[in-house]
Amino acid sequence: MQKFSDDTVGCIRDGQEVEYRNLVDDYVQWCRINHLQLNTSKTKEMVPVSIEGDNVEVVTTYKRLGIHLDNKVDWSANTDALYRKCQSRLYFLRRLRSFNVCSKLLWIFCCCVLGSTKKRDSGRLDRLCCVQETAMALACLSRALRGLSLSHTPRLSSSQTLAKVRPEINVQLPSPAAGHSSSVQLCRGFITTASLDQNQRFWKQREKYTIRPIGMRKTGGRDHTGKVRTHGIGGGHKQRYRWVDFQRLRFEPGKEGQAFEEKVVEVRYDPCRSADIALVVGGNRKRWLIATENMQVGDIIKTSGVIGRMAVSANEGDAYRLGALPVGSLVNNLELQPGSGSVFIRAAGTSGVLLRKVNGTAIVQLPSKQQVQVAETCIVTVGRVSNIDHNQRIIGKAGRNRWLGIRPSSGLWKRKGGWAGRKIKPLPPMKSYVNLPSISAN
Repeated sequence: MQKFSDDTVGCIRDGQEVEYRNLVDDYVQWCRINHLQLNTSKTKEMVPVSIEGDNVEVVTTYKRLGIHLDNKVDWSANTDALYRKCQSRLYFLRRLRSFNVCSKLLWIFCCCVLGSTKKRDSGRLDRLCCVQETAMALACLSRALRGLSLSHTPRLSSSQTLAKVRPEINVQLPSPAAGHSSSVQLCRGFITTASLDQNQRFWKQREKYTIRPIGMRKTGGRDHTGKVRTHGIGGGHKQRYRWVDFQRLRFEPGKEGQAFEEKVVEVRYDPCRSADIALVVGGNRKRWLIATENMQVGDIIKTSGVIGRMAVSANEGDAYRLGALPVGSLVNNLELQPGSGSVFIRAAGTSGVLLRKVNGTAIVQLPSKQQVQVAETCIVTVGRVSNIDHNQRIIGKAGRNRWLGIRPSSGLWKRKGGWAGRKIKPLPPMKSYVNLPSISAN
């Protein structure tokens, strides 16, 4: 790594000093074209270099971004300061946006600094990278490095900067000026806030269905901006998401409108929900479904979308339209709109009751005793959801809730007895016993 012309950094790869000297000559020529004067008296080099006939002072080490660098690009004892700057202040970004250097050179510089740590510091860096603030800092840094360049281009507008940081936002960008490449951009005015892309649930946006467990990241109750939206969530064991098909009536190509049967090949625990799930096979496909109370491996379940004149005698686990079932049937996995997929009665041990049918609609009582009226063409599953003893489990200790990803709330809102002193509540308004003159008297 080399530093020349005050605040400019260059890189020597594989000991090729000639390539570095050519880079210095190109930089000097660029300064001459842009009418910039170089102060060679303040320039220091680790390789003998001559700039415009003046020999540059040769040094063995120099300080860069709070780190003492030598010809081996090793980290020194200043790693603690770098940790704090990278974690909380986005120090890299604020320093790098003050000058314009080729993005490739700066990217190599960053990789060298972060990649040449000693063995003693590598463990600390790994622990640091687990912090969300560090992930935000590195994400901002990587975006900033790709936008830096040696070319002298106009400053980016706010809309251009926003489109560079948040590509998902549709911003109309002006066409690049003549003589400048669209890939050459400055970093001045760069927004230092980054969205938490890891909190966007891309694992739920897949187009092709799969029965394989999908890796997912925990959000800790935070949205893409980093703000807590759901309290009481944090930590827990690592989980993998199994894609449950809530649209039970899904016909195969060429067999629309025909009833079909599927065989249960596995019933297992799912860490992402309270109910058990079942892997069923039918035709040319496999899929996960919510298991019912008495569902076992080898059972044959039927799905039909036909409403006959007589009510059917359905077995547990079968799926029919509400209009085909007799009044009083226990149902689960209820659809709100026909074909939209089940949204009600999916938790462990829950079931609803088909109360009555009125003018092409059906009234179903939910586990909360609330009654909903939906179209009789909505699909439901007969029976009760599996894992009926879920509400009888004993947590036993606070640590098990942490295993499950349940984070305790603040101690300020805990119920406190007399041992804790005066009850925490706002003081009552002060009562005055002084006869103040009324406004009407004045």
